[in-house]
Amino acid sequence: MKIKLLGICLAAATMIAGINAVADDDHKQGGSINGVENLQVLVRFVATSNAPAGATGVLRLKAHNRTNTNTTEMRITTRGLAEGTYDVTATLKSDGSTVSLGQITLTNGTGTNFVLQSESEVEIPADISALDIASVTISDGSNPLLVANILTAPGNSVSILTSRVRVTSDDPDVRGTAVLRTFAHKGLQRGNFLLVARGLAPSTTFHVFVNDTEVSTVKSSSRGAVLIRRLPGTDLTTVTSVQLRDDTSTTVAEADF
Repeated sequence: MKIKLLGICLAAATMIAGINAVADDDHKQGGSINGVENLQVLVRFVATSNAPAGATGVLRLKAHNRTNTNTTEMRITTRGLAEGTYDVTATLKSDGSTVSLGQITLTNGTGTNFVLQSESEVEIPADISALDIASVTISDGSNPLLVANILTAPGNSVSILTSRVRVTSDDPDVRGTAVLRTFAHKGLQRGNFLLVARGLAPSTTFHVFVNDTEVSTVKSSSRGAVLIRRLPGTDLTTVTSVQLRDDTSTTVAEADF
């Protein structure tokens, strides 16, 4: 059974204009943003002890979020599972919960030596952001059989997330851009972050908050510019908002992912 997923391949994108106002953080990647986010995943499933001997699979996931307009493709290829219907679930990065993605039915596959191979397409529910998915599990209704971990991308798997968003503020003079990129391969996670903002109060110390937790401070230049290259102690795969707050705890600039 084949399921097609609408999507846009990972590509560099220019940031689009938007309303310059501080927004509430929805605490999940791929939600309400003022910019562009792209995810491209090719991750191999790891068989559990419940899986048939030799069972394998590959998860392909593409997601594109451009100012809250999302397109997504998810395709699952399996080999070695018996014909039948299987549950597909996802674990979310935002809260660790498990949600249903629906079911796949393996039938009329092709293979050699009676080993079923099948390719399925899964439509992700509208209330679930593909960029918030940490892992995908295929189960037989009671036991997990195959697990694809997007965050660690074991073996020769790969997972790339790139976000470029506008820095927003209630002050119309404040402008800026923030870029977040994470890359997982062979079980290792790498990433980088950059935020540039202008129009802030000059020569002023601001508190840097990530997901409502303070991680550092930064001082603006004599011209009111700020450059942030690091978010100490932060797992970049979990970043949903970065805020600059003054000594009165007022948010003066923010980037939402």
